[in-house]
Amino acid sequence: MSSSEADRAAIRVNTETLLSAVINSDAEMAASVWSETGRLMPPHRPTVTGRKAIAAYFRGLFAKQELYFTFTATQLQVSGEMAVERVEYRAIVRSRDGEDTTEDRGKGIHVYRRESDGSWKLSDDIWNSDVMQKK
Repeated sequence: MSSSEADRAAIRVNTETLLSAVINSDAEMAASVWSETGRLMPPHRPTVTGRKAIAAYFRGLFAKQELYFTFTATQLQVSGEMAVERVEYRAIVRSRDGEDTTEDRGKGIHVYRRESDGSWKLSDDIWNSDVMQKK
């Protein structure tokens, strides 16, 4: 396997780990794919900076909601120590009390950086919905 193929495979594993963590409401696993200084940029919320803060964000989210996601990577570009992955997603979000269910679809960008140990970690994650919100 070439270096580029190995990098792409490692990044795909991180994306799959994140997806699995979200589906299983595992905040620590979700945060494990981020760099120590990573930034999570959810829609309609302030940026969440740092792996510990990202884990806390996910713990709060998972306490209120169950999420069922699919990601489709539409493009992955690796250049040196950085990689950019474009994704499309579909999601079903259910409140833990069972009162609300929302279906969503949209797109996002994952920016990965190679760590000093050679591993790839998310440094930035931003997404937005394709679904119009009713007011």
